[in-house]
Amino acid sequence: MTKRTDLRELLGPEVPEHELERLRVAHEALLAAGPPPELGPALADPPPTGGREGLLFFLPRRRVGAALLLAAALAAIAFGGGYFLGHHGHGFKSAHTVVMHGTGAARAARASILIGGTDSGGNVRLLMRVRGLEQIPGSGYYELYLTKGRRLILSCGTFDVAAGAKTTEVRLSVPYQLKRGLGWIVTRERPGQRTTGPTVLTT
Repeated sequence: MTKRTDLRELLGPEVPEHELERLRVAHEALLAAGPPPELGPALADPPPTGGREGLLFFLPRRRVGAALLLAAALAAIAFGGGYFLGHHGHGFKSAHTVVMHGTGAARAARASILIGGTDSGGNVRLLMRVRGLEQIPGSGYYELYLTKGRRLILSCGTFDVAAGAKTTEVRLSVPYQLKRGLGWIVTRERPGQRTTGPTVLTT
């Protein structure tokens, strides 16, 4: 049995209820439509798109409506999900978004890192949103690292989460350029540890 997708969990609490309902309807329409059939030999070449020979011209009227509805649903999912994941950051403009998932006891946790431009000092701006991590008692904290393979490269900063908070938003900056091919992890740390703490989030 397929688990139903929880759009509220994916998009977060900042999405308005009416917008979430619109995306849910579009998502269920896509699931009901199912995967498209494979093209036969007769359709190996794309049909002409201009004038009366366009593809929609040959469809029955009811199929035209269904095709347009499916296209609108796809556009709604792509625009809605991309907007809230990559650009809904209180004025923070990002060029790239990194998605992280939880591990071990924190496997239900999720995070996204919006990578922005550089400030006047050449530091790269980061906006991180975290859901599902618990507050660490005492003086514990979480630390964000860049990785290459299984090796830690650099720390990108530390943060904490409030007790009971659904989403924590953290603004960080790093004084180096972020190259493709690097990974990210978040570890759980306690003062006085001689080794890096356990990984709770990873890309």
